[in-house]
Amino acid sequence: MNPADPIAFDFEQLAAQLVAHRLSQPDVTALLDPGSPERRRAAMAELTAVFQRNAAVFAASRAIENRAPLSEILSALTAALTEALRARLCRLVVADGAESIALRGDGCVGEEPRLPAVAGISRLVLDDGETRTTAPADDPACDPASDLPAGEKVRELMCVALPRSIGERIGVMQLFDKAEGGFTEADRRLAELAAPYLAEMLTRAGLLRSTGSEIVAGRLVERVGPVEIVAGADLMLSKILAVALDVLNADRGSIFLHDKASDELVARHAEGLGGKEFRIDSWIGIVGAAFRTGLIVNVADAYQDPRFHPGLDWLTGYRTRSVLCSPIVGNDGRPVGAVQLINKRGDSFTAADERRLRGLASQMGIAIDYAALFEQVLAMKSYNESMLNSLTNGVVTLDLAGVVTYLNPAAARILRLGAARVVGRELAEAIGEFNAWVGEAIGQDGGEASEKLLPNSEFYIESEDSWISVNLAIVPLRDTRQTPLGTMLVIEDVQRENELRRTMSRYLSNKVIDRLMVDTGAGLEGSSHEVTILFSDIRGYTPLTERLGAGETVRMLNEYFSFMEDVVTNRNGIIDKYIGDAIMAVFGSPFQSDDDAANAVRAATDMLRVLDMLNARRRVDGKADIHIGVGIGTGICVTGNIGSPKRMDFTVIGDPVNLASRIETATKTYGAEIIVCGTTWSRLAERPRARRLDVVRLRGQTRPTELWEILEHRADIPDSAIEAYDRGLASYFEGVWDRALPEFENALATRTGDKAARLMIERCRRSMETQPVDWQGVVELD
Repeated sequence: MNPADPIAFDFEQLAAQLVAHRLSQPDVTALLDPGSPERRRAAMAELTAVFQRNAAVFAASRAIENRAPLSEILSALTAALTEALRARLCRLVVADGAESIALRGDGCVGEEPRLPAVAGISRLVLDDGETRTTAPADDPACDPASDLPAGEKVRELMCVALPRSIGERIGVMQLFDKAEGGFTEADRRLAELAAPYLAEMLTRAGLLRSTGSEIVAGRLVERVGPVEIVAGADLMLSKILAVALDVLNADRGSIFLHDKASDELVARHAEGLGGKEFRIDSWIGIVGAAFRTGLIVNVADAYQDPRFHPGLDWLTGYRTRSVLCSPIVGNDGRPVGAVQLINKRGDSFTAADERRLRGLASQMGIAIDYAALFEQVLAMKSYNESMLNSLTNGVVTLDLAGVVTYLNPAAARILRLGAARVVGRELAEAIGEFNAWVGEAIGQDGGEASEKLLPNSEFYIESEDSWISVNLAIVPLRDTRQTPLGTMLVIEDVQRENELRRTMSRYLSNKVIDRLMVDTGAGLEGSSHEVTILFSDIRGYTPLTERLGAGETVRMLNEYFSFMEDVVTNRNGIIDKYIGDAIMAVFGSPFQSDDDAANAVRAATDMLRVLDMLNARRRVDGKADIHIGVGIGTGICVTGNIGSPKRMDFTVIGDPVNLASRIETATKTYGAEIIVCGTTWSRLAERPRARRLDVVRLRGQTRPTELWEILEHRADIPDSAIEAYDRGLASYFEGVWDRALPEFENALATRTGDKAARLMIERCRRSMETQPVDWQGVVELD
């Protein structure tokens, strides 16, 4: 229960109904008739008494918000209802499994013991919810144990169900012996109106042992939770409580510890709980009063104290009489719980008892503080050990004498040492004489080391007769007063990283490698995004290999590929595969950037420039020149590790791969060295020297593809030839072939050997002869 939440009932309306009903009773209406001054004074006194008796009901909602004891509110409700109906007694019978609990009109257990399961008239009302009024002496259905107060004669009984919701009833309300006449229909309606209020307050008071409601003020739970303390402190608290019971001559006692998470007081060392914990809201009961105020509470008669919460009595069947309760305060002055002694034998607790219990409570506070501190130390030790054990870097700690005090699993793995064999030995002896440089690097002077970082250091592994590369950090250990405690060595194994980098450098650029080393496996799992594909192929490869022979062909390819690989990786590309004499390179995988298309085009022009240098060297050696064509396409591809569990290949799959391959083939048709698709051209922020070559539908493609020839590396081609070709192409697509033809002829004359211009001249002449219908200028290209 959160006491700040207002109860979902209108107490003011209920109080108004109780007052109105009371004022309608004959004894009050008779007083209101005109008469002598004495009768008027009596009427006013009675009216005043009626309103005074119902004042607590009017204020019930505010009392709940202010955390008033629920027993006070319950008592006020039953007393007001009893008075309004002019009944002799109101009794509440609450069903609790195989037993039931009877509470008299003051809301307290009184001297009545637990009863058997609800039976008789009360059972009938509990089952069907129908109110019944009867004369018990004449009703065979009456069960004395459930329906009647022990040892009392009853003339009339009205039994009303106590509902919490539709179909859920927790017990019955019994009203006995109306002062004048019998209970009326109006009495029944008022009792049924008040019944849900009483049911809710009984539940909130924690009376039901089996309730699942979260608003119950007191409940039994399994003995686990955040207030568990170590066995030594638990035993110490138990012994101090035993001393308190003996010295103060008390019958029972309990220690309540505060659970900060739920703001509850949890009973420990309490009898009758069956190994479980009893939880009560920290603002409830005498123990809550001691905890909240920090004061000793001494009560001679618990059931006469409105602060008393009888929940534990209800759950155990025990009868509390006198109570002495002291807060338990920690070293910081904040309360951590309370200790409660119950029923002093033969007398009430005295002022001397209060002083003794306060002293014993202070010892309990010390025990709890030490337990909490010890738990923190153990938790921190466990946390530190777990953290060190989970590190991939090795950690070795040394004391001031240079003796190894700790070695985490990573250090044992990196240095190939066993912790049991190393801990307790001097460092030099543990790691061998070839690693004596470590001790020198620590530079101990009077037991104090200086902080150092030694990257790319070499450790000798004697068992393997090999050296490993590590990054070594030397960190001095000091306490809070900066007193030296020893030294910590942090060892990062970079052997695998160096090997991985060397291997990856054969396929990836340094920029891509750096990112993969930071985010291992990033982008390799599989993704779909835009990439740029570059295909290159050696021209006349078959006759060239026939002239060279097998051995010279292999040497030529290795030399050529080594040059081209450097060019591609320097532009952040990846060599996806070598296909005979062809190269397939990918830009934008595994990591996409805005410069992928530009990098591919730059790589293509670099390939042609490098090839010129390679051919110059080959000519000196009397070898034939190598000529290549490059095709570039851009589009969405699936990238990732693809293959079987035994063999994987990081590659790309998608239409742009076929597009780039077809464009590379088209370089032969147009006599071009580098051709890119229109998508690639559109991605270039800075346009290189180029000309729009054609618009074609490539084999396997459904949409037309715009082709651009990159001429950035061809300073020998005059701008006039490019401009003439552009003008001719524009007229060609407009279908004005007689205007396009002379432009293409001009381009061919300016640049002799322009295969693309010669091709377009043939198309113009053919179109002028055939006059094609629905001209779009797109041709099919194999």
